[in-house]
Amino acid sequence: MIFIFPYRLKQLRENLGLTQEELAKQLNLTQSTIAYYENGRKMPTLENAKIIAQMFNTSLDYLLGICNCKGQ
Repeated sequence: MIFIFPYRLKQLRENLGLTQEELAKQLNLTQSTIAYYENGRKMPTLENAKIIAQMFNTSLDYLLGICNCKGQ
């Protein structure tokens, strides 16, 4: 099964010009955790997914590939 979350997270992060390290610091996570999210080896907790969505001003539905509209 292909998950869209890793692709969308990386795309949103790069669109803001953030490194994995910078995003990790903002989320109080490690850079390796962000790398795992982006390569699909791990998924964030629901709470972290909500924080990520808020940080990028998007919806969980967009992050998870349920819809294609970025706005909330």
